[in-house]
Amino acid sequence: HVCGAKNPETKNLAVREWICAKCKSTHDRDRNAAINIWKVGASTFFGEI
Repeated sequence: HVCGAKNPETKNLAVREWICAKCKSTHDRDRNAAINIWKVGASTFFGEI
């Protein structure tokens, strides 16, 4: 999260996208997962990024 706010509704994995009630930033679970997977792969190949 951009602001660090917690939202218990987002623990439900069926919720794929949401907007933070505090800072109004948009979050996409699948996009975030892709970024995390890319970071692991890139750090494995190139070293820590």
